Amino acid sequence: KPEGDQLDQANPVRKEDTGLWQCPFCLKNDFPELSEVWNHFDAGGCPGQATGVRIRLDNGITGYIHIKNLSDKHVTDPEERVSRGQMIHCRITKIDVERFSIDATSKSSDLLDKNHEWRPPKDPFYDHEAEAKDIKIEEDAKKIKQRQTYIKRVIVHPAFHNISFVEAEKIMANMEQGECIIRPSSKGADHLTVTWKVADGIYQHIDVREENKENAFSLGQSLWIGNEEFEDLDEIIARHVNPMAAHARDLFSFRYYKDTDGGLKDKAEEFLKEEKKKNPQKIHYIISVSKNYPGKFLLSYLPRNRCKHELITVTPEGFRFR
Repeated sequence: KPEGDQLDQANPVRKEDTGLWQCPFCLKNDFPELSEVWNHFDAGGCPGQATGVRIRLDNGITGYIHIKNLSDKHVTDPEERVSRGQMIHCRITKIDVERFSIDATSKSSDLLDKNHEWRPPKDPFYDHEAEAKDIKIEEDAKKIKQRQTYIKRVIVHPAFHNISFVEAEKIMANMEQGECIIRPSSKGADHLTVTWKVADGIYQHIDVREENKENAFSLGQSLWIGNEEFEDLDEIIARHVNPMAAHARDLFSFRYYKDTDGGLKDKAEEFLKEEKKKNPQKIHYIISVSKNYPGKFLLSYLPRNRCKHELITVTPEGFRFR
């Protein structure tokens, strides 16, 4: 917190893009007049310049992340990256035994540690062969999980294919937005999966529950998606998939739709902040398709200095907010 000489020598600056004055210590930048910055000092309302973030580990030990170690990108205000009570992943860089505390970093480059800078050296007795075996077991388990076994079905329908979800996504790469493939489900013989193309590289998988089956391989006489019943596969496509695909196309053609590489928040924030500089009085917003949550779109908006993000779900009836 600034005191004495620091306050006397303070040099508030006026932002060219907004015309507002900024405090040189806490970087608060919404003062219409220079006098309000000095009132901000005199009233003791300036918390000072943030130097880092205090953290607490799962075991109760406290620690500190310096502002330069918060992100690979330059950070002036930690509240732009983290909030109180938020869980963050970090790497311990120093242990202070006397103070019973640690220093840490949450920079992506340090967490990935591609150059093995943070990993301790292995002693001469380290069992490299055992490590290689463990890694191979993990890789084999991942491959088995990716295959996801399914029961082949005897279903006559132009959209049905006896394939896995990986094969379905490969086929759908060349299909139009909104088209779908119906396939066996890894959940068992009384389930099917409808995979529809939300956008290029984004596919939503919908679980269909079958009831009143003649045998394990045939199609159930009644089909359910959640609590809604359908008579056959054609009705699912016509009344469930096609409306969602149409609503998704409406968002793609919306004038404030913006491609952010699959709903990346950083990309959205970068664009919105540029627009805010051009027109500070307006609350700018964009909508982008989400790759992490297929069937959902990301609504990003910038009311003041911090960007906010909400999810919009496409449903057969329209859109569901939050």
